[in-house]
Amino acid sequence: MPDGTLCTLARKCRIRQTARTSRHTPMELKLPADLRAFIEDRVRDGGYASEVEYVRDLIRRDRERQEQQNFADLVREALSSGPAQPITASVRSEMLDRIVVKGGVRRRA
Repeated sequence: MPDGTLCTLARKCRIRQTARTSRHTPMELKLPADLRAFIEDRVRDGGYASEVEYVRDLIRRDRERQEQQNFADLVREALSSGPAQPITASVRSEMLDRIVVKGGVRRRA
């Protein structure tokens, strides 16, 4: 799937949420004829059971891609932060204190 396909789909689609009562919240997609035909072809040729399954797969793949990008960004940030330093007991304690403060949890003495 070309990277621009999901973006094109999102740009050309108007998504309207129709209910909030079930685990799977229904949505209505209004697609131009060319995108509808593309999805129908993908379902017919790509082994998807339905148009909904195809769209869910696109969303899952996009979410996975975003998670991978976020992880890669964190790795780049860590690598550019300088050489690694040994973690001493005092540094470890300070790190745990910062984590506890951010998480709102009291640290045991």
